[in-house]
Amino acid sequence: MAANNSWQALLENRFSRNFGGTKQGVADPYLTGYFWAYWTDLPPMLTKYVPFNLQTISTILVASCEAVTTIPEYTLNKASIPALAGLKYNIPSNVDIGDSITTRHREFSGTPIFKIIRGWCTAIRDYRTGVSKEEGDEYTKSHYSSTIFYWTTKPDGKTIEFCMCCTGCFPTRPNEGNFAHDIGTSDVVAQEVEWNCDIAYVNEDWVLSKCNTLAQIVYKDTSVIYSRKEGV
Repeated sequence: MAANNSWQALLENRFSRNFGGTKQGVADPYLTGYFWAYWTDLPPMLTKYVPFNLQTISTILVASCEAVTTIPEYTLNKASIPALAGLKYNIPSNVDIGDSITTRHREFSGTPIFKIIRGWCTAIRDYRTGVSKEEGDEYTKSHYSSTIFYWTTKPDGKTIEFCMCCTGCFPTRPNEGNFAHDIGTSDVVAQEVEWNCDIAYVNEDWVLSKCNTLAQIVYKDTSVIYSRKEGV
């Protein structure tokens, strides 16, 4: 992850909170907009219900993801203990941990995002019968779920600032409503996909290591961009 500095600039600028300049008292803010989501452990059964192989499914999901709008959050709850005359104090009680991550994908002509998500959902529960298309020992969590790695970076696109691994992921809704049309409106479609998340691991060393590996894979795409010579 991004290396910590001494944070001396914070001490120097506690009054003004102006961290601009060249050398003295400079501290860069955390900047949003540089992020990636990457799907791994895609269930092989998808190829029976989606007209793409697993590598193509992964490529489509990663390349089309233009936003991660919600991620699982950890909340430490508290219990209130009464004292004399209406006074009270609190102690930690239990934790609430979010169980979903939401991604937004740019839909393309041919509706590949819709085909992937709908095929995935209907494989788990068929809309005509309400039961799974996967039978016997083939119906297990490891057989229909995947893993989503999510990370944000500095503006260099490589130095990771925050990372998360969401496990036990599967989509919960195909969003057929996105295909309702109005004759007076012509616009692009974004598919908002909610994914179940059983456990979210945040900023752990092994998550960082995996995200660094995936970030390097994605960053290699820049060599293709730099080598383009269109119109030559």
